[in-house]
Amino acid sequence: MNAASDSRRLRLLLLTLAVLTIVLLWTSVEDQSTFVRIGGLSLFVILNTVTIVRVLWRVLLAPDVTFDILCASIALYLLIGTTWTLSYIVLDILNPDAFKLISMTAEKGWTEFLYFSFATLTTLGYCDISPSAAFVRIWAVMEAVTGVLYLAILVARLVSLYRT
Repeated sequence: MNAASDSRRLRLLLLTLAVLTIVLLWTSVEDQSTFVRIGGLSLFVILNTVTIVRVLWRVLLAPDVTFDILCASIALYLLIGTTWTLSYIVLDILNPDAFKLISMTAEKGWTEFLYFSFATLTTLGYCDISPSAAFVRIWAVMEAVTGVLYLAILVARLVSLYRT
């Protein structure tokens, strides 16, 4: 949390959001309520998005490339992929026909969405799972563009700041 903000108020807000997210997700395991599950996952997406923006801001404003900055940039890339995974799970809950699996024996679970997210983020795209709803296809394109721009812009910036 400290890496995300120097502001005590924002850290407290993020901590509260994190606790509420955990409570909702734990409750959804017992309750199996779609509303509670969507609420918990949506809060998780919001929490991750705030963290991504705050840490990305720190990485972009860093005057020098240090080991911590390199680690933060790697963590950001992974966090982007997992955040998109959570959003795909929410979209699948809202519309069970939003994704198609090529294999008839496979079931849609978080591992398939994690796989789909990183295949999309890296523009690898194996097509074992594909979006069938229009909004989800657009959302997947946004993730692919984010992955390409992240590598092109952020890595170029880090390389230009690197001094041996």
